[in-house]
Amino acid sequence: MPENTGTVTLNKTTAVPGDVVTLTSTNTLDNKPGWEVTLGGQKVALARVSDTQAAFIVPVVSSGAKSLDLAALGFKSTLTLTIGQYAAIQDPAAVFADFQSRLAVAVAYTEGLTTASTYPLPAQNLAVLKNLQQSLPAMYANATAAQKLEVAYLMRQMAFAQVDFGTLGDKATANDDPADRLSKMVSPYALARIKLVFFVGTMAVGGYVASPLVMLVGSVGMLYQLNQTLVIQQDILNTTGIAMSINDYSNRPAEGNGGTLKLFKDTPKGIQVEATYRTVQASDAQAGPELAKQILSGVEEVRGFHTRINAVLLQLKQWLAGSATSLSPFVGAKTQGTTKTMNIPARRLQVRNIFTSGITVTGTAPATGDVLTLKATSNTFNAVTPFTFELAYDYPTLSVSVKKTVTAEYSPVMPGYTVEVLSYDMINNVGHIYGEADPATFSVEQVLQPNDAFKAPSQSLHYYRLKYNGQYVQVKQPTFNGTTPGTYSTFAVSSTAPPQSADVNAGSYLLSLYDETNSRAVLFPVNLTFNNELYRKVVGRTIRTSFPSNPGYFTEVRVKADGTHDYYTNSALRNVGTWSISAGRMYYSTRCASGAKVRRKSLGFMRFTGPIAAQEYSPFESNVIEVYEDGTVNGTGGGFCNSGQSIIQ
Repeated sequence: MPENTGTVTLNKTTAVPGDVVTLTSTNTLDNKPGWEVTLGGQKVALARVSDTQAAFIVPVVSSGAKSLDLAALGFKSTLTLTIGQYAAIQDPAAVFADFQSRLAVAVAYTEGLTTASTYPLPAQNLAVLKNLQQSLPAMYANATAAQKLEVAYLMRQMAFAQVDFGTLGDKATANDDPADRLSKMVSPYALARIKLVFFVGTMAVGGYVASPLVMLVGSVGMLYQLNQTLVIQQDILNTTGIAMSINDYSNRPAEGNGGTLKLFKDTPKGIQVEATYRTVQASDAQAGPELAKQILSGVEEVRGFHTRINAVLLQLKQWLAGSATSLSPFVGAKTQGTTKTMNIPARRLQVRNIFTSGITVTGTAPATGDVLTLKATSNTFNAVTPFTFELAYDYPTLSVSVKKTVTAEYSPVMPGYTVEVLSYDMINNVGHIYGEADPATFSVEQVLQPNDAFKAPSQSLHYYRLKYNGQYVQVKQPTFNGTTPGTYSTFAVSSTAPPQSADVNAGSYLLSLYDETNSRAVLFPVNLTFNNELYRKVVGRTIRTSFPSNPGYFTEVRVKADGTHDYYTNSALRNVGTWSISAGRMYYSTRCASGAKVRRKSLGFMRFTGPIAAQEYSPFESNVIEVYEDGTVNGTGGGFCNSGQSIIQ
């Protein structure tokens, strides 16, 4: 035997009988099934696992340091393996019974992999495992006492660990980049392959054949582990985790201008970035990302185990009770990867290479989710400016780096604008949704500078005047006043959130206005909070109306948080229905028919469904009420100027 000058190491320095010890060489081992070596002078069958690895089962020897002679492999020097203290097996039959119980659980688990897994295990593999299980008792019964003792130590050390496929590669984490899943599955896949090595030493080793009983028990363990490994492998090979390109980004078609992304100064804009991912493919073995090469190297390693166990099953065929003696054909990586279009998690994206000097674009990503918030600013450009920049996605573990050039338009918020939110009286005597503002009574309720805090109910109209550099400009009049430009108009803020008690800060919000004098749109930013005071005033409470002309008679509407209301007259339930918060006009004073003027700020309107008798409850003549800041209510047919006295309790 020529001398092997390489270095050889063991995967463990201490072992007990039944353990499998793996040997790794820095030089390539001879291409043969195995060798006969000695441990403490006792012959041991060493099985070749790969070009650089071999493995053996520790035999029953006494505790203490033992010399491992590897002369059969060409190594002149010996290694030392310490045999630890262990409990000698006195009753092999008890060990066998325990093994059978654990094997039954392992078979049931494997059966689940054929039905419940995303990528099910071939039923043929389960049939072979069951055949081994069913053949084991007869083979054990026919074994010699020495063989039973030998295999008992192996059985005692053999564990049937179970992989939790529900969390494999953080599968349950929705925010994971598909590439994260792919890379995170590599470690459990590698561990599964390492476990396969444990059982190789139990197989036939050239001319030095282990007993059929040891071979069968080792085959049981190896097939159980191989089945799990194959399921992990299919999950990996079907994970579209390698980004090929960035396809597009959202918010383009609706923007107009040929798909240009519009960014307004210091105004956050959320976009989603779409990419094409693919699975690992066969050609990655030569020219793919490094991680893909590692995966495919592992696939070939598993293919070797698959071939080996089929060969052992052929040797065991004469002792097997059933007909299932070969595994389902091996399935490796696809020749052409499968592709899938998905959004890239925002935390993986970067803004790079802004190709127009003077514009800054930043991207902010949440810890979870796929919406990247862009914000542009410039102290250079005071007019709409087209520009381009790059969105990039890097995943170094997979050697992936893709990017997309974004065509954008920078639109600054025009400096010099202020907005006057107006207070006013309503004309037509009473104030309600049919009334109109009296321009003669306009006064300034609030002056808004860009990004000022503004608090308002959702959907309610606000009258306003617009100034540019201190001078009033013409604006579009409300449609109910005609289309001729005038000095005042209306705007509304709108929330899609359901009715709720708490005020909701929406952050930066753009009021969409128009400067008729200068013929340009004005997007005016405010720090908006949706005021839900109307909800707090009414929901969970009772609107009670008494009638001076009819002492002792009263009506009640009990407004409930589930969106329903009950209508009572003199405490008797009359009708039930639902309620909703409706749009209205924000005004601050109402003039009664008598000429009296009441200063009350409107909070908005509530609309009720279900019959409410008008002749009994005048504020509800059209099932709509208006709620004021001081807790009073007003209907559409007379309001708080009518004879009814309505209060919220």
